Amino acid sequence: MFEWPSKKRYYGLSLILPTSNLSVYPTIREKTEFVARVATASAVFKVSNIIVLGDSDSEDLNLFVAVLNYLLVPPYLRKRLVPLVRELRYAGALPPLNIPTHNPKNEKPRVNEIREGIVRVAFGKKGKAFFGYKRNCFITSERELFPGERVLIKIISVDPLKCVEEDPSETEIYVGYRVIQADFHNLHHVLRRLCGQGVKILTSKAGKIFTYKEARNLLKEVRLSECLTLFFGNPEKDFDEIVPKEVLESLEVTHTYNFIKGQGVYSVRTDEALFSVLSILNFILNS
Repeated sequence: MFEWPSKKRYYGLSLILPTSNLSVYPTIREKTEFVARVATASAVFKVSNIIVLGDSDSEDLNLFVAVLNYLLVPPYLRKRLVPLVRELRYAGALPPLNIPTHNPKNEKPRVNEIREGIVRVAFGKKGKAFFGYKRNCFITSERELFPGERVLIKIISVDPLKCVEEDPSETEIYVGYRVIQADFHNLHHVLRRLCGQGVKILTSKAGKIFTYKEARNLLKEVRLSECLTLFFGNPEKDFDEIVPKEVLESLEVTHTYNFIKGQGVYSVRTDEALFSVLSILNFILNS
């Protein structure tokens, strides 16, 4: 049954994507469109974290991170929050993510609704916030507020219009992915901080075929650890062919699976693999 606003997953879901995925695209426009497809797949399947692994050009890393973060900003806040930078030259033409906190249906505010806003005026722990509506809401927080900062709000009254700052980690609603930069040297530490001893799956055409038996076992493992990390490669190499051997060993990968048995093409592009793998896992882990 369709549920809206959509709640976050019961487990943390993280993706690791090398920036070398952008190297196959010759123009900034094409690179931007690729990152948008990654963001869309991540939002559709409620990904918690996107870890961007800098394994190539630093300009591609900057573009990857900038576009992912841009799409997390609600359309009604972009003019106020997003600077004019080269990496976002074509981002304005991208479709919105339409996650719950962006008010995709353009509805009037409702009590207990969660939205994103920006502080317009602040007086210590109180102030006024704009959240895409014709009127600002009177906001209160447990900390000091500052004009111009982005906040997640919960509406507690419509007349008068009042809201409180909401902690993203405590709300039940899916508020989008978090973007994290990593390199070969700190990837192990990033994963340990995010997921501890959670389930880690390397996706590979050379991996074990993902069967019904594997699916049942994986469901048990994820329910126990409440954390799942997926490693993706690029169109030319799998993840284990990209990272140095000692780095791969430090990551303590749990499984290596081929999710697309009998693929009809020589190489499945990463954005195509994302939709395929996340769709399969979404069906299994929500059963």
